[in-house]
Amino acid sequence: MTDSPPRKATSSDARGIVRLLAQVPTWQESNVSRWSEDLRQYQEYGPRARRGGWVIESGGVVVALLTVGWKSPREIAGRSWPVYLEYLVTDKNRRSSGHGSRLVQHAVRELARQNFPGVYLKVFKEDDCWERAVSFWERHEWTAHSELTTDTHIVMTKELAPALPA
Repeated sequence: MTDSPPRKATSSDARGIVRLLAQVPTWQESNVSRWSEDLRQYQEYGPRARRGGWVIESGGVVVALLTVGWKSPREIAGRSWPVYLEYLVTDKNRRSSGHGSRLVQHAVRELARQNFPGVYLKVFKEDDCWERAVSFWERHEWTAHSELTTDTHIVMTKELAPALPA
């Protein structure tokens, strides 16, 4: 069975997305109807929606996802980062298959195409593999901001377009 290329998530993916997110030990939002509504809005409004993202599926089942939020821009290192990468999850039986890298590369291309200057994320230290996660993001040319590191998380950014002069 061949896995699909990354594609835009739709409201019909909500159950599969929630199933994958349930594999994240720290995840708590199990509201399928909320995800379905958010993704319906994403289909209709694009980045004006609360959140959106991309999925990879195999045999009609979502096996990897990357979600982003547009409603919480953050000021980091003197510039605004308008997109928050919420989740990157690959089904536990398919990890190390390259799905995460494919989704990240696809999302970065799509966000740059939509003229977003950058994206940020948080790596939570309570996750068992947080050090491997930081290495993963650094391999994809994300920058860790030590001045924003706390006991609970590390903030990382990815520049998609050079900062405009002040």
